[in-house]
Order: sequence, then structure tokens, then C-alpha cells
Amino acid sequence: MAAKFFRNLNINGQMLIFVLGTTMLIFILSIVYVSYSSRHMAYNESVTLVKTVSKSSALQVENELNKSMDVVRTMAQMYSVYNYLPEEQWKGLFIKMYKNVFKDNSQFYKLWDSWELKAIDSTYTKDHGRYVVTYFRENGNIRHQTNLRSLEGDPTIYAKIKKETTELIWEPYWDQFSEDVGTKKFMTSLSVPMIIGGEYTGIVAVDITMDKIQEDVEKIKPFDESYAFLLSAEGVFVSYPDKEFIGKTFAAQMPEIESKYNITDKIKRGENIDLVLHDPLTGKNVLMVFNRVQIGKTTTPWSIAITVPIEVIMSKANRGFVISMIVALIGLIILFVVIFRISRSISKSMQHTTQLLKKMSLGEIDSVEQLKTNRADEIGQMTESLNKLIEGLNRTAHFAKEIGKGNLEQEFQPLGNGDVLGNALLDMRKSLKTAAEEEEKRKEEGEKQRWATEGLAKFGEILRNNSNDLKKLSFQLMSNLVNYLEANQGALFVINDDNEEDVYFEITSAIAYNREKLVKKRIKIGEDLVGRCAHERMTIYMTDIPEDYIEITSGMGTANPRCLVLVPVLLNDEVYGIIEIASFKNIEKHQIEFLEKIGESVASTISSVRVNEKTQKLLLQSQQQREELSAQEEEMRQNLEELQATQEESLRKEFEMRGLVRALSTSTCTVEYDLDGRITSVNEGMAQLLGVNPDQIVGAYHKDGSDFKNLTPEEYEIFWSSLKNGVTQKRVTHFVHNGRDIYLSETYTPILNDDDVPYKILKIGFEITDLQKRDFEAKKSEKEIIKLKNEIETQSELIEKLENEVEELKQSVDNQVDAKPDKDTQETNAKDKGKLAPLVPEGEPFIEKSPELETGINEIDEQHSRIITLVNQLYEAFIAERSKKEIREIIKNLSDFSSYHFNTEERYFKQFGYEKASEHQQSHNLFTDELAKFRKAYQAGKSFDIKEFMLFLQNWILKHFSTDDQDFVELFIQNGL
Repeated sequence: MAAKFFRNLNINGQMLIFVLGTTMLIFILSIVYVSYSSRHMAYNESVTLVKTVSKSSALQVENELNKSMDVVRTMAQMYSVYNYLPEEQWKGLFIKMYKNVFKDNSQFYKLWDSWELKAIDSTYTKDHGRYVVTYFRENGNIRHQTNLRSLEGDPTIYAKIKKETTELIWEPYWDQFSEDVGTKKFMTSLSVPMIIGGEYTGIVAVDITMDKIQEDVEKIKPFDESYAFLLSAEGVFVSYPDKEFIGKTFAAQMPEIESKYNITDKIKRGENIDLVLHDPLTGKNVLMVFNRVQIGKTTTPWSIAITVPIEVIMSKANRGFVISMIVALIGLIILFVVIFRISRSISKSMQHTTQLLKKMSLGEIDSVEQLKTNRADEIGQMTESLNKLIEGLNRTAHFAKEIGKGNLEQEFQPLGNGDVLGNALLDMRKSLKTAAEEEEKRKEEGEKQRWATEGLAKFGEILRNNSNDLKKLSFQLMSNLVNYLEANQGALFVINDDNEEDVYFEITSAIAYNREKLVKKRIKIGEDLVGRCAHERMTIYMTDIPEDYIEITSGMGTANPRCLVLVPVLLNDEVYGIIEIASFKNIEKHQIEFLEKIGESVASTISSVRVNEKTQKLLLQSQQQREELSAQEEEMRQNLEELQATQEESLRKEFEMRGLVRALSTSTCTVEYDLDGRITSVNEGMAQLLGVNPDQIVGAYHKDGSDFKNLTPEEYEIFWSSLKNGVTQKRVTHFVHNGRDIYLSETYTPILNDDDVPYKILKIGFEITDLQKRDFEAKKSEKEIIKLKNEIETQSELIEKLENEVEELKQSVDNQVDAKPDKDTQETNAKDKGKLAPLVPEGEPFIEKSPELETGINEIDEQHSRIITLVNQLYEAFIAERSKKEIREIIKNLSDFSSYHFNTEERYFKQFGYEKASEHQQSHNLFTDELAKFRKAYQAGKSFDIKEFMLFLQNWILKHFSTDDQDFVELFIQNGL
């Protein structure tokens, strides 16, 4: 019944039912499938992004911790040389090295090592006991301390390290091993054992705070409402949004998740985990991804986790699904309207052409005649179109036959843009042409690939055979490279970073370059094309080459190359050199890629060659240092003998000082206070003065019983604060004891510890009661004298008036004197009055700094310049008649610095074995003695000749610097100055 119904439907009804129904069904299914796939794909992309961010974050944490682990590992390996040096020398050397390392690594909270006493002291036989050096920061300063530990046995954690002898990252802790008073911080420790000769010798370790790592982890938020946290190998929270979790274990804070998934065990095994679970922090279902964090060679990996709510991940997918449904509904409506109208139009035209189409359906195209019609409506147009179709099919059949014969150049014009068959035939012809062209390209690419593979093998062999000689390597590389590329010129520039302040590229091999090119062997980074290539770390390819940059010389003359390529030789993004190739032919892209590939191998080989060269250089330096250390050991032995003599003299002076202290205690009143003003000690003199037992005074405070009525509380606070800041104070104290007024002249002196910080106050007092009474009587007499003076002032006014008249008369007489004193008289007067007449023209220095006074040794010349400057300052001070205090200060500076300079020269005389040292020292003593005599006379105010003294300084300096000092210059330079 249904089949009969469909058979009897006209073409319009059938198209509506079958075409429209089928199309809508397929469209709906496609939309549903695409929407679901898009939603699933969006979810998978988000999960992949979370995993990628987790992995990237793990690498970031690894890099941060591995920087510190690399430093520790390097020091542990470097300390294997300790047994080649005397104990005191390697200990001092390692402490200095620690300071530089600690200063350059601000992330270090502490840097410490632990040496087994049994390994460094041949007389020590116990299996425990260690020598420890610790560097730490305190109040912004870098300090260190050394001590002995584990003399009674090793602690548990150290015994574990000692047993396992492997790199270790400790479980994080709250300042567990701090040995100084500081802020409590959450940190971990990185340690590397020192294994020397197969035996455990000790460890090198650093304590680092978790502050920066916590900050970095907190910034990881790939999605809204997401967060990250970091766990140690034992599941301890290192970072978490809730700060209360830090320092606690995952099992304790999230017991349900731990019991269900065994997170801590999986972290210990270094597994990467991704879970969908209920988050106790946000109360939402989340995706939680754990990624392993491997630090150095440790066996205790950490793990970083990123948590993202599922609803955030799905929000994008859900939004896309809703939009897809709306678009699908609109599409269905449009599709229904379009198909309905098309079916109506087609059904009418099809009824008139059925018979013709039946013939055409049988393939009888040649026998089909074109329809004739005079109608201009849709039927007419359809008929005309059918006629054109018949004509077009005939032409298409002819074109297909020609294509079948292999004539791909046969011309053919399709019926229109919608001519499927015609356009398909054209596409087929185009595909056949493309297939032929691609086959040719494949052959060409295969040839290029073979060329590159053979080249890599060839140059790999060259690099391996010449890895010990940079010059030979450079020549072999560039000569073969120019030939292999069929270029005309080539050069290799290799970086020279021996001096960190002067890094440049030097040409190590040049093939077919002229002499002018070879002259410029040094090129700075950023300078010229080579320097620019090194700076940008990118290949430079040029066909428009600057004038005079490079020329190629041949039998026909010289000419500029057609192209130039510069390729950086890179390894780990570090530039080791530049390859420069010039050619008359264009250098192809695959040739440039080939250059870039071998650049990595060249960089690796250059790096190895440089490391070998530096190793040889370091071995030579080490041998020289051992010889120098032997010489220094002998010098140290002599210094120890001198130190022993100094200690004996200090002991003698100590006995004298003790006698002086006992005498001072007997004749004075002494009291000691702590910094709060509490009395801690008092001598018998003070106790007898007060008539009490010393034990009754100890414990009282400074202000008790003293007369400070003349000081406000603020002034008293300033008085005591000055003492606590190290400033000595003097005052007269009055107090009453048993009805008797007592006055003491007291000196308060802060006593400093080894760090120059006051830790107690010493008061020394002298009783001045009788002197104070006489002072009161003197003040009373002074008042009476003032009264008499006022009476005399009245009588003095008349005398003053007479004196003024006499002065006016004297001035009048002086104006009448025409004679001027001569130069000798001026100089004599200047000498009598302690003045100096000018010895050089105004504006010129007293001693000119000239090349004749220089030795070419920077240290000596700088000291000479300073002495000349001080003498010129002294001359200018005398000419300007400055204050005696200022002149005395200049003379003192000149005396101190000249002594320092003479000691420097005489130390080098002794060190280098200068033959004329005795004669030279006599000249130094002459200068020192004359300066000391003048200084003593000037301070005492005695008669002296300034001109004679200044001329002595001038003549001595000019002669000594230009003649005497030039004699030792060659010897000093030969010894490395």
C-alpha cells in the first residue's frame, strides 16, 4: 500500500518526501554528532592543557631547585683537591670560596659543609666526629662560623646521609637546622656527598627557603577558579592556597582522597596522576593532575598538582553546544524552504523533457536531436538549457576521448561554473599534470635529502678527526664546506671569552679571502654583520651586499658575490661561532638548513676543544699555585715566629696593665653597670666612701641615690642612650650620705665586645668635695670682682677716648711714610709670623705631576700621585693662611700615607730581592725624619722656616720619584707588577 502510494506521487511530492526528509535527517544527525564531538573535544583539549601546564610547572620547579643542586654538586666535586694542600690553607681557601658562592646565590638561606674528622685528620680514629663550616645571613650581613660536631656520635639524619651516600633533598621543615636567631621560615636542604678515593669524606649542603617557589606555584592558574599546590616526597604541603596546610601532610589534610587513591605512595614512586574527585577546599568536582618533580640525582621526587573545577572545563563546551543547536534549527528552516521551491520548479520542467531524458539515460547522446521551442517561459528556458546540455555533452565526450589518448593540452570550455562533468574532467587533467610535477619535485627533494645526509656524515667525520686542534678543525671544516656548497669564499669566526670584560669573535679559518679581510680578526658582539648575527642568534641571508664588505678575486679580476649567508653556531642557545659563506651562485634554502644543522655539531666540538684548552691552562695554574703556596708557607712560618715574640711582649704588658688596674682600683671609686643601668660590680673604694658593704650596692640602679635634678627625664634618657651607643660621658655627681655632701668627678666608659658593641658601662670616679667647695667660694669672689669691674668701666671710658685720639694721630703719621718694605723683609716677616710667601706663580701647582715622575706600575704611581696631592694641599694651606687645625690634619695625612707607601715599596724589596734596598730605605728615612721634626715643631708652636721645609719636600720628591724609584721598575715588572 505504501509502496504504491510513493510510486503514484509526482516528482514534486517525491522530492519533498525523500530529498527533504533524508536531507533533514542527515543534517540533524550530523549536527548532533558534531556538537557532541566538539563538546568532547573541548573537554579533552582542556584536560590536555592542564596536563601540559602541570608538566611545564614541574619543569619550572625542577629548574629552580636544580640551579641550587648544581652549585652544591659542583662544590662537592671540586673539594676533592683538599688533600693536595695543607689543612689550614685548604680550610681558608674553601671559606673564601664559600663566601663568593653564597654572595652570588641570594636564594641560599645557609651554605654549609661537614667534613669527617677521620678523613682530614690522620690522628683521629673514631668513626664519628666532623668539622663544620656554616655561612648564613644575619641583619643583612654575610657571616660564617666553624665548629666541631658529632664528637659523641652522629645524629639520625646525618647517619642516614652518611650511609646512603647519594644526593638528597630533605623533607621541608620550619627552620629546623637554623643556628642563628632569625625569622622562622619554611625551607628545605639540598645535600651532595663528597666521595674521595671511594670513601665518604663529608657533604656539602645548602638551606633554601620556599618563598620564591611558593610564589611561582601560586601564580599557576590556567583556568578561572583553578589553583596549584606542591607536595614533597613524603606528601608534605610545600605550597597551598590555604596557608594552614603548609608543613602538614596530604594524608592528614585530605584523608579520604589519600585512602582511596594512595597519593603519597604514588608520589614516592614518581608517578604522574590525573583524577576527577570532590575538592575539599572548593567543595566542587575537580580535575586534579599531579606531575613528577625530579631534583638532581635524588631518589625522592616531589610532585606538583593543578586543580581545575569540572564546571569550568565544561563551560566552553556547553556554550558551543547551545550555539550549535540554535544554528541547526535555523539551518533546518532555511533548508526546508529552499528544497520545497527547488522541487516545485524542477517537477514542472521535468515533465516536458521526460522522453528526451530517457534517451539520454540510455547513453544515446549522438542520436538525440535538440528540441525546438518558441516559448520564453520556464519551459522554454529548460528546453534551451537541455539543448545546450546536449551540445555540451557532445563536446565533453570529445574532450574525455582526447584525455584518454594522453593529450593533456586539449582545450575545453565547460558549460559553466556548475558543469560538474566538465569541471571534473578539467580537475582530472589538472590532477594528472600536478601528479607529474610532484613526481619531479619528489625526485628533486630526494636528491637534496641524500645530499644533506651525505654532508652531515662527511662533516661529522671531519669534526671527530680534528676535535683536539681548533685551528686544524677550522681549516678542514671551512675548506670542505666551501667545496661541498660549491661556494667561492668561507670563514669561521669563533668566540673568545677568556676575558669576560672583553668578549669578541676571532677569525680562525678563512678560505679564499683577501688580506684586508684577514686584518680584522676581532669583531665585537653587535659589530658588523658577524656581530649582528651573533647578537640576534639568527641566520642572515643577503643578496644585496654592502659595498666593500667582501670581494671575490679570480683570474678575471674582483667582483662582489651574488649572495652572502651568515649562520650562528649554536648550542643550548649559546653562540660559539659564526660561519660566513659567499658565492656567485644563489645559496638554496636546503643548503642554508644544512649549514644550520651542522652548526650544532660544530658548536659542540668547539665547546669540547675550549674545555680541553681551559683544563690544560688550569692544570698549569694549579702547579704554579702549589709553588706559590710553598713560598707562602715559608713566609707564614716566619710570621708565626714574629707573632710568638709579639705574644710574649703582649703578656709582659698584660702584667703591667693588671698592676695599673689594681693601683687605679685602690685610688678611685669604680662601679660597673649593665646596659639597663643596674650595678653589677663595685670596688672597696666606693663602698668605703658610702660606708656600706659592696654586696649592699650590687643590684641597685644608677639613678638611685644620685642627684639628677638638673636633668629632665628626656635629658637623662639621652645621657644613658649615648652610653649604650658607645659614647663616653663625663659629669659631676652630687649625693648626700649621713648628712654629708659628697661630690664625685665621674667618667662613664662603654666597654665593647669583640664585635665593637657595648655590653657594659664602667664608671671611674674621683672625690672632689673639697675642690667643689673651693669652686663655690671662687664663684662668690667672682661676683664681687664683677661689681668692682663695673665701677672701673665708668673710669675707663675717658681712657678709651684718649686712646682713640692717639690712634688717629698714629694713622696720620703712617700715611706719610712713603717707603715700602723689600722682598727680603717680607720673607723675613713671613718666616717670623709662620707664614709662607708664594714660591710658584699663582694658579700653578707646587709640584707638577709629569710623566718623568711615573714608573708605569699602577700601584706605585697611584701612591706617588697621592703624596704629590697632599704636598700641594699643604702648600696651598700655608699660602691661604688656613687654620692650624686644618694644616696639622694635612701634615698628619702626609706622614701616615708616606709611611704606608714606603712600607709597600720595602715589602716588595724584600719579596723580590732588590739589591739597593738598604740605600733606598735610607732615603725614605730622611724624608720621614724631616717630616717628623717639622710636625713636632709646628704642633709645639716653635720657630721654624716653612720655605726651607717646603723646598726640601719639593726637591726630595722630584729627585726620588724621577731617579731613585726608576731603578727598581724593571725588577718589579719582571715579578708581575
